[in-house]
Order: sequence, then structure tokens, then C-alpha cells
Amino acid sequence: MDGLSAAFGLVALFKDVYLTAQFIQNTARTLRAHEKEYSGIILEFQIQVFRYKNLSRLFRKQDGNVVDIAMLTAVEKVLAQQHPTYLKMVHDTISELRDILGEYTVLAMALDESYQKNSPLSPKFDRTRFGHEVLIDDSSDLEDEFPDQNEQKSSGGRTSEPNAVEAKVKRGFWPLSWTATSGKKGLKRNHPVGKAVDFGPAVEWWFTKDKLGATLERFVKWNKNLEHLVGPLMAGFGFYDKKALQARLQPDGDENIFEGSLKLSRLSDTFDSSPEKSKVIPWDEAELRMPHTGDSGSRILVEYKKFDLRPAQREDSNSSRNSAIRSGTELYGHQLARLLSAAGNQHFNTLQLHAYSFNAEMVQYAFLFDYPTGSATLAPISLHEMIVDRERGFKLELKQRFRVAQALVRSIGAFHAVGWLHKSIRSHGIKFFFSADGKGCDIDKPYLADFGFARPVDANMTRYNAPAVGDPEHDLYRHPERYDPPESSFTMVHDIYSVGVVLLEIGLWETVRMIFDEFVDVEPVQRPTNFRSVEGVSATKIQSVLMEEAKLRLGHRMGSTYREAVMCCLEGEMYGFIGTRDFANEFQKRVVDKVNFSLK
Repeated sequence: MDGLSAAFGLVALFKDVYLTAQFIQNTARTLRAHEKEYSGIILEFQIQVFRYKNLSRLFRKQDGNVVDIAMLTAVEKVLAQQHPTYLKMVHDTISELRDILGEYTVLAMALDESYQKNSPLSPKFDRTRFGHEVLIDDSSDLEDEFPDQNEQKSSGGRTSEPNAVEAKVKRGFWPLSWTATSGKKGLKRNHPVGKAVDFGPAVEWWFTKDKLGATLERFVKWNKNLEHLVGPLMAGFGFYDKKALQARLQPDGDENIFEGSLKLSRLSDTFDSSPEKSKVIPWDEAELRMPHTGDSGSRILVEYKKFDLRPAQREDSNSSRNSAIRSGTELYGHQLARLLSAAGNQHFNTLQLHAYSFNAEMVQYAFLFDYPTGSATLAPISLHEMIVDRERGFKLELKQRFRVAQALVRSIGAFHAVGWLHKSIRSHGIKFFFSADGKGCDIDKPYLADFGFARPVDANMTRYNAPAVGDPEHDLYRHPERYDPPESSFTMVHDIYSVGVVLLEIGLWETVRMIFDEFVDVEPVQRPTNFRSVEGVSATKIQSVLMEEAKLRLGHRMGSTYREAVMCCLEGEMYGFIGTRDFANEFQKRVVDKVNFSLK
């Protein structure tokens, strides 16, 4: 398929699903607005329609309604030699939503004049319109969604008073061709055109509370999954490389699915050593907010970042020590605080930053995080603790393990897409919180923590921003190139290697330390420890052992597709894409999609 055909195919599919969603929303409002039990469903459906429409900002021009066919064609053409998948990724994602709403599409095709006229997939669509300017929303003659009664009474033959509407609904009639669009005042609608249609109880069944609620639940889930594709799609469409394009990514209604990724991307591009004023607090105040022994009511999780001074700096109480402290605070803490604050407000599976503080005497930061809403005051448990503490019965069901793996790869993919490295990915840093209702751990909501070494991809950071070398609990997750002394600067591939180690732990339900110890017991190693090794075992040997474990043991436990995702991480398949805008999409395709597929 050439670029132009792919572009038009994507737009046609998007509009078809958009018109179907509008049909559901507006018909439900017409039929059920007088029934209070439907009000929440109708409002939530409206929000989901706005979120879906917001996706099209990726290919809408600056005016917000005209499709940028030239850009879509260029995206396909530029990347075609590598893998023509960006438009396909969007197309496949929207196709999933079309399947969810498919039964309503059949109704819209038969009953809704607006769908028949404006959906490019409708048999009645005038295809010559695609030869001209293509619009996302074809609405015209718009008015406020809730006009006052005087406007209703003078609306050109339209009977909108409550009793009249209720009477039509009871007789089994409703006006068609309502078309929603966004505006500063919220949702707008067309005057109904054509005549009322007698649809009967068979059609009305599709708009019962149970049926609408089930459809809405799937729509909401689809939109949540969409959040994790935003970063890779923005990278593929060039929004990070071409900053001028970012002005297009405006909200629809109150919804802007791009906001979080844009903010984190800007933080990675611009260095600001000034404090995050809304979050920074004095150390003595931070200590008061920290949990203490015997304090069962605290809902604060604390992470520390201590700077490891050189021996000479520890002995020098004057200039060099002060210089080290200054480097640590200016090059690290405040920028990291901005990352954590922004990420916690979005959908990156991270905790909300409560406050942070710096102790100059101890040369360390403390980052304080709020517990998730609805969680108990019990301290969270890490994935590592779950695997090790078998007496407490934390062995997860297969589907639960896939969900934890999914949350991890989605989070890391999102952070990489916006230009950030984690640098300390371990099972120790995946946290689970206990439910306030006493039902145990909330396994379906893991949180990614331990951001103490995170930094922007292109940052020229100091030596203090690196995990401790010589600690097996860190080294076993470390890429061979990053053992002491490091062979190269830290890249996304090194993060992804660590992801692969954690995915292996999830699949085998063994920590990497357990796997390592089993290998050492079977195959004794020579001592003493040398460079780039753990307890005498070289870093490259550890890597080969982990890959062998994945090949031999992972397939029959988690499936071949999951195993392929793990092998991609451990083998370093992503090396060739470092520094390209294609990196995020390749990680999505080679790792995230395969973990997602394993969950289906």
C-alpha cells in the first residue's frame, strides 16, 4: 500500500469509528436523558468520545479539524524502507475499538443519516469528497448542547420540551443525525434532520443500562491502553523532533492525551537547576513527614539518593566538598523532582511526588511519595519480596504475572519515548500496595519506583548519577557494558536489558540472585573476583546464563511470544535503533506488543 492510500485508509477508519461513537452517545442521550440512572453513563461516554477524538490531533492541521494528509503520507514514506508500521499501528489500534463498537456501527449504518453521509466506510458516502479537504468533524449549524427553553421553542419545527421528548421515547421514536463536536463550551449538536424512526424494542435493547455500561467499560479500557501508545506515536510522527508541531496537540473538550508525554519531553530537553518550589521543603520538615517506627498511620513512601563522594572529597571539608554538593544539587535533584512530579500526575504507573528535600551534611536527597488513593497504611511490598517470601503465599497467578510484566514494559517504553532513562530497573523497585478494604495486595496496580538515578537521555551528568558497583543485588540486573569500569555511556538498551532480567524473574518466579546461585552451585567458579564480574562470574557469562534460562525454561511457563520479548531485551536487539525516532516503535513492536499478546 502506498503512503497516500495508507493515509486515506487511516482517516476513513478513524471517522467511521468516531461517527459510530457519536451515534451511541447522542442516541443514548435522546432515549435515556430523562432517566437519572443513565446520566453517569452518558457523561462518561462523552468523555471517552473526546479522548478518542483527541487522538486525531496526531494528523490534524493547526486549525484542529482539517486532516494533514501530506504529513501522514510523509510519515509513511520516510519510514517505509525500515518498516511501514506507524500508520499501521494507529490503524490496528482503532480497528480494536471498531470491533468493540461494531454492533452499533451496523445500527448507525441503517439508521443514522449523519453516519450514512459522512462515514467513508458507509455505502452511501460520496467518495469524491476525499479528493478535497478532509475534515475530522463534518458538523455544521452547531448550537449549545443545552439551549434555554426559549431557544428550544423557536428551533424551526423541533419539539424539545421535556414532555414531548419523553412522549417520543415512550412511543419508540427518536430524532436521528445528531452529530457531536468539541468547542470551548463543551459538546455541541446539530439540529435533527430527517424524520423520526420507529426502531422498536429490538433496537432499544442496545441502549439499555447493562448493554451501554458493558460497551462503556470496554471503551474506557481501550482509551487507557491508548495512553501507553502516545509516546511511541508522537516519536514516530515527529512531534519530538519538530517542536513546532507540538502546538497542534491541543485538548478536545477537557481531554488531552498528549499532555503528560509533552511535559516529560520538555523536561528532558530543558535543564533547570532551580528548585521545584511547590515540592521542595527543609530537611527538618521532611523528617517530620517521614514514617517512623511504630507509626501505623503514615501514608508516605521515602526514597533516598545519596551522593558517593570520592575519598579526597570526604576528607576535604572545604572547597571540593562544597563543589560536589553543588554539582549534586544543580545537576540532579531539582530536575529529577520535576520528572517525578510530572510523571505522578499522569499515567506512567508512578507514585505522586509529595515533597523532596536535600541534606547538605549527609549529601543526600529524600523524595517523599504519597500512597495511592484507597490503599491501606501498611508498607508496600516489592515484587522481589513477593518472589523471595514464599511462606506468605505471594505466588501470582499466570494472568497476574502477565499484567505486572505489561505494566513494567509500558512504563519504561513511555519514559524512553519522552527522552528519559531509569538506570536502576530491578524487581526491588516494583511496588504493590495493600487495599484499604483488607482484601490484600492490589496486584493489578504495580508502581514503578527507585528513580534515584534517572536522567534525560542526552544529559551530561556527573559520576554521582550511577548505581553502586560491586553490589550483586544491583550488578545482576546490570548490562555487561555497565560493569565497573563501564565500557560505554548509559543508553536505553542498558535499561531494556534490566527490563529483560525482571521479565525473566516474573516468568520463572525466581529472583535473578536465585538463578545465579543455582548456576554457581552446579558450575563452581574461580576466585577471586575480577573486573566486570559478580563473585568471580564474568558479566558476559551472567548474560549468557540468563539467556539460556530464558530459552530452556520460559517458553512452557509463559509462552513463546513472552520468551521472544525477554530474549529481545537480553540479547540487545534494539542497538541498531539507538538515537533514532524509530526506537520507541521498535520497542513497542518487539517487547510491549508481545507481552500484551501473551495476556490475551
